[in-house]
Amino acid sequence: MVNDTEKALKEILNQIEQGKAALFLGAGASRSAGGPTAKKLTEIIKENFSNVTQTLNDFIGVCQDVIDTPPYNRNELEQFIRSKIDSLQPTQAHKIMTEYDWAAIFTTNFDDLVEVAYRTNINRLKPCHPIYSERFQVNPSDRSKVNLFKIMGSSTAIESESGQMVLSRADYNNALIRRRKYLEMLSDFVKTGTIIFIGYSFEDRLVLDTIDDLIRIYGIDRLPWSYALFKELHTIDKKAQYMFSSRKIIPLECDFNTFFQFLDKNYKTPREIITSKNTFLRIKGHILEITDADARKYAEYFEILTEEKISQHPDEKDKFFMGTNRSWGAFREDWDFKRDLYESPNFKRTLGEKIFLGCLKDKVFDELKKYNIEDNKVLLLKGMAGVGKTMTLRRLAYDVYKSGEGPVIIINTAIVNFDYKLVAALIEDLNYQLNQRDCQVFS
Repeated sequence: MVNDTEKALKEILNQIEQGKAALFLGAGASRSAGGPTAKKLTEIIKENFSNVTQTLNDFIGVCQDVIDTPPYNRNELEQFIRSKIDSLQPTQAHKIMTEYDWAAIFTTNFDDLVEVAYRTNINRLKPCHPIYSERFQVNPSDRSKVNLFKIMGSSTAIESESGQMVLSRADYNNALIRRRKYLEMLSDFVKTGTIIFIGYSFEDRLVLDTIDDLIRIYGIDRLPWSYALFKELHTIDKKAQYMFSSRKIIPLECDFNTFFQFLDKNYKTPREIITSKNTFLRIKGHILEITDADARKYAEYFEILTEEKISQHPDEKDKFFMGTNRSWGAFREDWDFKRDLYESPNFKRTLGEKIFLGCLKDKVFDELKKYNIEDNKVLLLKGMAGVGKTMTLRRLAYDVYKSGEGPVIIINTAIVNFDYKLVAALIEDLNYQLNQRDCQVFS
């Protein structure tokens, strides 16, 4: 256990200055704004819904009992919980929090204190992007915003969304799936950094189970050292000390407000963050750029594969097979079934002679290497419905982009009057950028 809190805080500050620190916020982070702890919220739910089993003490168990006990229902329970947290306003510490370059923020809280703090502080370093469903797309290399992962859902989620507050056992089981996806992101954000847990009593096992999941996924050696901030340390016994040390957690005596007061005093000028919204794509080993205005103009007629899209989270495998998951990250995981037509050698026999025909992938790559426009050919892929044409073409688009041979443009089939001049303008723009680097996309 580290007794020198000041020294540890300086070590944390060094990680924050490098943009390598992720926050993990619990109920204690909302308590300073008047929010209830998990234990207190459980108690007031039992008091308000008097017909529930009073011997229950865990939050999910009590909420499930409310939902299952007439005349109550889930909608009534949600409205009651919102009445206790929706009026909360960010404290000065919450506002200070928005002025630093966090790798990401994770929270198990329902409330929107963090989001409101980012919206209302004109001195924020960058905007906040809340994520509370299992369907999300995040590029860890995009540091123009801070991603806020709400593991237990959000009070602001609408009824049709999957990120509603986790109140039932079914909700909790779904949240476990969501948590795993978020943890994959956490690993990407802090591979060489640290995690700071603030506002957790660690009496329930939610955070510990989260860390144990990280250990199962990546191993203890790849787990970064993290810090858990407590108002007082004297309550931590030897068993708790072992529980922390075995998970590479360093306890510190420092509460939510004190921590951010320390940051405000010792690091007043965070490094400037470039918040460009421009789109980036890689061609022939070079990163090329499309302005945000041009990207919006092109989006009406066609989709352009970019670095951000290629880096998308793969989303759910089952939904990919059902055709409802359109994430390009699924192709990075090789979930698609590749037809023989696509990458297996094809032959035909003529007068007993075996002639190599090549495969679709080879033919397209050969065409891309021809810079004389007169030699370029159009390849037409035909077949009955349901044989996999769309999936094959999406795989081809992914492989072409990854090869860097040329830009990948997917035309919107719903557009009747296509603006070909827009495609020409895009190619001219990319050619101009590449010409500055002594190469060219197309002639």
